[in-house]
Amino acid sequence: MNMLFAWLFLDRPYPNARIRWIFHLAFWLLVATFTFSQLQMSAGKNVPTESLLSLLALILLTLIMSYYILSIGTLGALQEQNYLKAVFTLILTYTITTVIFYYGLSFLKYPYWAFQRINYMYTKGGFIHALKSKYVFIFNWSFSFSTLLLPLLAKGFKLHYLLRYEQQRLLQQKAELEISSLKAQIQPHFVLNTLHNLYALALERDNDLATQILNVSQLIDYQSQPDRDTPLPLSREIAFISHYVALQRLRFKPDFPLRFNVTSIQEELEIYPFLLITCIENAFKHGISPRGEPSWITIDLVIQASGELKLRIENSAFTPAHPPGRGLALTQQRLHLLYPQRHHLSYQQNGSVFTTQLTLLLR
Repeated sequence: MNMLFAWLFLDRPYPNARIRWIFHLAFWLLVATFTFSQLQMSAGKNVPTESLLSLLALILLTLIMSYYILSIGTLGALQEQNYLKAVFTLILTYTITTVIFYYGLSFLKYPYWAFQRINYMYTKGGFIHALKSKYVFIFNWSFSFSTLLLPLLAKGFKLHYLLRYEQQRLLQQKAELEISSLKAQIQPHFVLNTLHNLYALALERDNDLATQILNVSQLIDYQSQPDRDTPLPLSREIAFISHYVALQRLRFKPDFPLRFNVTSIQEELEIYPFLLITCIENAFKHGISPRGEPSWITIDLVIQASGELKLRIENSAFTPAHPPGRGLALTQQRLHLLYPQRHHLSYQQNGSVFTTQLTLLLR
């Protein structure tokens, strides 16, 4: 069973787009065939086929609209735990169903006896009356769910299965990244001890050199922590970024337009480590011209009293916009895992300016 679902839904949403269309078309052909046979049985031989086909078209239109609003809107909203949106899509489904039946029944040719009472129920007091009628309410939902209950349950199961699969995939990928990171750390304590010795020697000869050695040791010390999935004080993350920016300044002339602004609050917040640095590294990687053209980088980090963190990075751009690299893609996946529904990461290029914006709700 797991292999079947993986083949149908997980490796790709469907093996290909054609298969998806075939599934949907087969389902609606099955619904149309079953519905038409029921109409023929209930109508008898005296009702013209033209009338049955018109009624079938009205029913199919109602079912198709209801199914896609409920499956995409309502189920998607429930998955996101956005209950206000879910209620709105239910109201929208009911309103559209009522509109289709209210106006559609009046255009049917040769309506047979089974729908005369339904036609009267919708049209006797006008459209607003139909919307508020408890009989219309019961008929609409019983009509829709009697046909769509099983498909909607299958769709909900599929969405739940996909969500679990995505969570497991992210956890596995995160574990692989941690293993790779550990393999890349070659005796960090030995390196730190060596840097501390060099720092002590540099203090006697060159204070600037000693400061940069201290920055490097602080970077390595922060990066060598074993658990990257435990929140740390935000002040440590900001200090780590400050050391990184200070080392990057050594690459440029003193008047290079590199601005790093931090607006913080006194209250100490926590953040998962290394979520901000990838965006900043990306600015230094792509925002500096290899041909010596005028370049600039501006980094603004704002922490609001509400616990919302906003990081905005603007840098010069010299090539057409390109897809995000592996680093930004992995950062997006970590955000999705660690801050679900509490983050927004965007990046865009407007002419010669590349902008990255990250918003995090830390509490």
